[in-house]
Amino acid sequence: MLLRVALPVVSLAWLLGAAAGVADAAGFDEDVLPILAERCTQCHGAQVRMAGLGLDAAASVLKGSDNGAVIQPGKPDESLLVQRIEAGTMPPGDGPKLDKAQIEAVRAWIAAVQPEAAASAASQPAEYVSSITEEDRNFWSFRPLQAVQPPARPEPGLSPVDAFLLRKLEQQGLTYSPAASRARLIRRATLDLTGLPPTPAEIEAFENDAEPGAYERVIDRLLASPQFGERWGRHWLDIAGYVDTIGRDVQANGYKVGPGRWRYRDYVVAAFNKDKPFDRFLQEQLAGDELVRWRDAAEYDPQTVEALTATGYLRTVEDPTDAEERNTALLQYSVIHQTIEIMTSGITGLTVGCARCHTHKFDPIPQRDYYRLMAVLATAYNPDEWIQPQDRVLADVPPAERQAIDEHNSAIDKKIEPLSKQQAEIVKRGEEAYTDARLAETPAADRAALEGAVRTPAKKRTDAQKELAKQSGLDKIALKDALAALSAEERAGYDDLEGRIGALNAGKRSYHKLEALYDAGPEPVIHIHRRGDFEMPGDVAPPGGLEVLEDPSSPALAGASESGPRLALARWLTSPETRAGALVARVEVNRIWSHLFGEGIVATLDNFGKMGDRPSHPELLEWLAGDFQRSGWRVKPMIRQLMLTQAYRQDSTRAEGAAHAAAADPVEVDPDNRLLWRMRTRRLESEVIRDSMLAVSGALDPSVGGPPIPTRVESDGMVVFDDAKLGSPQSRYRRSLYLVARRRFNLSMLGVFDHPVMSTNATQRNASAVVLQSLMMLNDAEVNEQAELFARRVKAAGHTPADQIRLAFRMAFGRYPAAEELDWALAFYNRERDRYQTASNPASAASPSEAALAGVCHVLFNSNEFLYVE
Repeated sequence: MLLRVALPVVSLAWLLGAAAGVADAAGFDEDVLPILAERCTQCHGAQVRMAGLGLDAAASVLKGSDNGAVIQPGKPDESLLVQRIEAGTMPPGDGPKLDKAQIEAVRAWIAAVQPEAAASAASQPAEYVSSITEEDRNFWSFRPLQAVQPPARPEPGLSPVDAFLLRKLEQQGLTYSPAASRARLIRRATLDLTGLPPTPAEIEAFENDAEPGAYERVIDRLLASPQFGERWGRHWLDIAGYVDTIGRDVQANGYKVGPGRWRYRDYVVAAFNKDKPFDRFLQEQLAGDELVRWRDAAEYDPQTVEALTATGYLRTVEDPTDAEERNTALLQYSVIHQTIEIMTSGITGLTVGCARCHTHKFDPIPQRDYYRLMAVLATAYNPDEWIQPQDRVLADVPPAERQAIDEHNSAIDKKIEPLSKQQAEIVKRGEEAYTDARLAETPAADRAALEGAVRTPAKKRTDAQKELAKQSGLDKIALKDALAALSAEERAGYDDLEGRIGALNAGKRSYHKLEALYDAGPEPVIHIHRRGDFEMPGDVAPPGGLEVLEDPSSPALAGASESGPRLALARWLTSPETRAGALVARVEVNRIWSHLFGEGIVATLDNFGKMGDRPSHPELLEWLAGDFQRSGWRVKPMIRQLMLTQAYRQDSTRAEGAAHAAAADPVEVDPDNRLLWRMRTRRLESEVIRDSMLAVSGALDPSVGGPPIPTRVESDGMVVFDDAKLGSPQSRYRRSLYLVARRRFNLSMLGVFDHPVMSTNATQRNASAVVLQSLMMLNDAEVNEQAELFARRVKAAGHTPADQIRLAFRMAFGRYPAAEELDWALAFYNRERDRYQTASNPASAASPSEAALAGVCHVLFNSNEFLYVE
């Protein structure tokens, strides 16, 4: 009886609404909503809308989910909502299901819905109802920074950081290990700050400095060295996903280097050397083009060029739209998706990729937030006005000056064009003369076949003709051969043209290219993509940030009307007054901590969400983040503060017996050393291993900046230097930072030591131990070369083999060998020398003593003590 009453009510109410052109929710509210509210709106209501589906209002039901419609008007049997509740899969789990009467009420309502009304409701933007709760906003990483005071410090001069760490250690009956030796400490500090080992002179000076503040002076010297920016700039380039290539980088030797892309790498190095405040550093990278007036400037000052160069941060993802056949909407959106991933994982330490297709499964990130971020980027990565990567280039001069230079050079090119044609005609005659001469020298029996091959246009040659022309060398005639075949008069004519062309080219003006990001075209309208598919647009997503980090008093894009959305977002992310600024500060100080201590206070560097690790020392992290902001977001003072702690200066080996003051066994209490009762031993990164070998061998070229050093892939898959394209032979000894950075095909020596495959970015380096590493260190040509150069260096500095070996230990490990080690090394040296002296066919051109010493140096390179920092 109830159903017979309910059905007419629902039908009449809906039909009246349809007649008015608007969906009237009366029947839904009276008969269907109570049912859904009891069973369904916990997951599909005002606070939570899983899959973007709301079942708390008729309009929301009609609009459907992120995956599409859930009802078919007038057709309950074809409606997904009915299918799911009848099958018992919704509501999920073991809870109560809808009974027959309730299902029939839902079916009756759907049967009464008119298609016109449903279409009208679906076309209307739904009123946004936030799903973010106070509980979400109070999650530890999403809260504003908490005011934290360091524990009381009983020891005079104990740093606040040590006070936090020691309090936790003492609660477990633990304490620090004894201080590391000065030799070990300076090697640790030098590698951490410069990525190079200390020299014997630097070690000796520190060991003999008895004045107060000796260690502080070492840290200050290292922070001021140009190598600091190279070392710490590399950390950020990982986070940014930096590569030198543009387009798809999938061909072993077919890569294209972006013009001027390396200038972003040099910008990062300079920023760390200058200690650019981190908030400004981020703002320049996200919106440097909005920070300066560059479009109408009469001239560019260095700050303008720097700000434009910084936006290369947003150009690091793989952009395959450089080819016309790949310049499709699908791949254009892929560029934006990857850019969002780099931004969020690197700056906010969150994984938001899930929200591309649906509300995040674990973190309070609705799908709408993802597309609000896309809308921020879309002013520059404009799907309606897409710019291909090779054309997305600015000059380091104002647009008006660039146009004037281009017009000036174009006029010169027009003058050069007829001269070049004349040159080409002369060269062609020389090629013909050279070909005639070669054919005349060819035996008569072979002449006809060869002439037929070379006279046939290249595109029309058979395979046999191609091979014949190639073997003869007449398929591609060298310019020098063509010129040599000319008459004296023709050669004089060519040289005259060459001089005139050179004089004209000398009058050209130039500028440097910057791979920057900047707004292009009118601001597009960005829609939420249902199921992440751009061909299924949903509601409009206005530009914005992550809602869980917003407060009514600090919306993400406050001030966007005065700037642009990217700059507004950047300022919000770096404001000490916002939850976003608190999160960004936590993420950055945690990364700094991880680079110095081997593991972050939060171990998951790129996941500060609910599925990430919790901080081992939450109060310490809060205090450091607050101190970072209060000190003006400066990185060098933060690093200095951490390196001056007792925690950083303690030894990495467990002290035995009475030397360790702990009441408990630290290995049993804290086997993973999360409480830092000793310093962690860390494997050096791939670049540091190679650079350290270059440093101790004396081969290192310390030049800073410039275009990347080219490499190539050999037929066996090994990646080596491309000697034919090196600017000079010394270029192969540049720091690894300056080798061409590719997504997959990097120098083999680096690859085996976990150099990242840069599919997007690398927020954390791995440190594996595999057999290939040992094989590479034993057999790689560059490693063996550096061992030989190392041997020559120590041989020239030491009088006896023992002196030479002692110096080699000091340079490689930062210490002298123990007596037993020296005896072993000398025995090995003598055996090797004797073997080389008796060899009938020595493998090396070096003298037996030098070859033997190279063997010792090679062994040192292969030792864990060289590959690790203690």
